[in-house]
Amino acid sequence: TGDARSAESVARSFAKSEKIMDGIESELLGRGGAMALTKELLGELIVELKKVGVILDNGAKMSADAAESTGNLKKLREEVDMAIKRASGLIEQIDRRLGPEGAKEWKVP
Repeated sequence: TGDARSAESVARSFAKSEKIMDGIESELLGRGGAMALTKELLGELIVELKKVGVILDNGAKMSADAAESTGNLKKLREEVDMAIKRASGLIEQIDRRLGPEGAKEWKVP
């Protein structure tokens, strides 16, 4: 009879274990379980990451545009510097023609 009680006890333990395992399986794999929630969250994460990808692409484009603008600004600066040098050269020529003290009177043709 001891062996029979031990066998029944083991059988009840297995039955409880199966119930527990069924509950765990339901909580993990069921419709509202952890796996379904994880899939849903990962889907939302993918959508958000795609949005971030678009933002990064726009940032890269803006950076490239800024780099191009910087290049244009550099060219503009070079042109301004050249214009200043030319103007300085013209002023020096005028100073040389007028002499050290400058012209006291202008002769009009």
